Amino acid sequence: MKTVAFQKLLDAISARAGIDPALPENALQGSLLADYLEDALQHAWGFYEWEDVTLTQERTPATHTIPLIAATTTPIGEVLRVYNADPDGNSLASELQYSVTDTSLLLDDADHSANAPVWVKFRIPAPAFTIALYEPSRAYTTGDIVLHGVDCYQAFAATTGNLPTSANHWKKQEIPAFLSEYAKTTVLGDIALQMPGMEQRGNYFSTRAEGILQTEMDKQWLRRGRYHNYTARFQ
Repeated sequence: MKTVAFQKLLDAISARAGIDPALPENALQGSLLADYLEDALQHAWGFYEWEDVTLTQERTPATHTIPLIAATTTPIGEVLRVYNADPDGNSLASELQYSVTDTSLLLDDADHSANAPVWVKFRIPAPAFTIALYEPSRAYTTGDIVLHGVDCYQAFAATTGNLPTSANHWKKQEIPAFLSEYAKTTVLGDIALQMPGMEQRGNYFSTRAEGILQTEMDKQWLRRGRYHNYTARFQ
């Protein structure tokens, strides 16, 4: 998946909005832009089953339980479906019942045998952001977000002194390049809506951003040689 760096995207938004987060008087603006950007991508994630962020992978549960985050596997965000066999071209694959906790996927189906492999269709977790720089001496816990270089990283294990580039402790928060224009436009709309007298401009950017998502959705269907009536999920 082609991605764009968090800092590059943040700088582009700041430039378009005429904001310099490096200035002391604008320090809070940088944090606010990061929050707006995170919210924008959370919305985009649930808009459609994007090919780049929706995966189907085989997992082998331990007594009907699959961890959502583990060092050796792709993190699981929203679970869409669970199958008893690879659904790709397999007409015999059937869906299994399941439930999800904060940390695990639980297979509740009576037809599932303990420890038997399953195929999980899921979205990878939407990225989270911060402008807080990584501190080598600080003790980080699972879920903490830091900025290191031009990207943000999230800890999936307790760690102290391990650089965010360590794949054994951190996961880079990747931004799909095809969603970057939508994200920039949405955040510009959010900024305008917070400014007195700029509601019309804010609504314009928001409407334009939704159109960008619709266009990207059409592109994915056209690549598959299909026509698709809109069924995007708005949140």
